[in-house]
Amino acid sequence: MNNKKCIGLLVATWTIVVTVCLPTMCSWPPLVFRPDLGYCLPAFGEAALFPIAYVSFGLITPLCLVLGVNMRITSIAQHHRVRN
Repeated sequence: MNNKKCIGLLVATWTIVVTVCLPTMCSWPPLVFRPDLGYCLPAFGEAALFPIAYVSFGLITPLCLVLGVNMRITSIAQHHRVRN
């Protein structure tokens, strides 16, 4: 993996982290205190798109990035094993 790809992966990772964290830090969706649980949870009824965006950007995209990098590492290791 060269420097350009490494920087690209780092930028992609930080973009995903910021995309997931900023809406929550800006109180979107609004947080509502739930006395039965004892902490605040997002009010998803007012922002139905938030759970979909959170799961796609926060879970699925990083999973795809990790799987892609692991597949690349595995293919490089197989290539070196066959070469030796």
